[in-house]
Amino acid sequence: MKNVFSKLLIAGLIVSTPLVSLAVDGTPAVKKQPSKTPTDQKLDSKNQTAEDAATNSALIAILNQVVLAKLSFDVDLNFKVTQKGDESKTTIDFKYLDISTMVKFKDQLLYSFVDEANTAAQVKNVIPAISFSTKEMYVVAKVKSGTTEKMKLTVRFCQNYSLNNNFCNTFDDSKLLDISVNSKNFGMFNMRIKDINVDFDQKLADGKFAFKGNCTAWKSAFEEKTPEKSVMKPAICEFSGTYDANLTVKFDGNFKLRSKK
Repeated sequence: MKNVFSKLLIAGLIVSTPLVSLAVDGTPAVKKQPSKTPTDQKLDSKNQTAEDAATNSALIAILNQVVLAKLSFDVDLNFKVTQKGDESKTTIDFKYLDISTMVKFKDQLLYSFVDEANTAAQVKNVIPAISFSTKEMYVVAKVKSGTTEKMKLTVRFCQNYSLNNNFCNTFDDSKLLDISVNSKNFGMFNMRIKDINVDFDQKLADGKFAFKGNCTAWKSAFEEKTPEKSVMKPAICEFSGTYDANLTVKFDGNFKLRSKK
């Protein structure tokens, strides 16, 4: 299921499931995992097929809500491919890169954890769903490099897109991206995101990359004296990570989402 959420996030950045509805001499030895039985392999295959189908449905659902999409780019890069024996390595160095994308969504996106058509009403009332307030929303993304050693990605969410709004500068825009985890009977968690900012290494070595970023966000919390009421509080939102295909631990990442004191 985590792959579904990963691909949903990637799709959202690029353009912005049971059911998606819309309205590895010196290193420590690594223990070898036991071989899987034919039954386990068949089960894994079945689960992967179901997950792929869910992912495809999710991506189709997102794309079906896109009513406007624009792209412009300028690029100047060097790339080198070296061959040593059977090993081939590629290095890409972006001397200049400027990509701008803009997408407008028609309606909100809703991810349900159950197939509502085959789920009892009592269960549907308590099982939470994740909703994204993308109705009439613009998602503007920019990738730039060339002025520093870092390649920068900025993603903004807004309802208004105009020159007066600095092309989706959401400082005064009350319509931000709301992410809610709620059921029909009760609310659990709400998060509001204004923008996402990420720095990447400008020179990408074969099989390696690193990133560091933050977002302007608010998260829901309840007061101990009035637990029935939730308030939105400014939050610290930070994340970072490295990936190296040649290491045993290929991905090492960190994510922080904490209410500001």
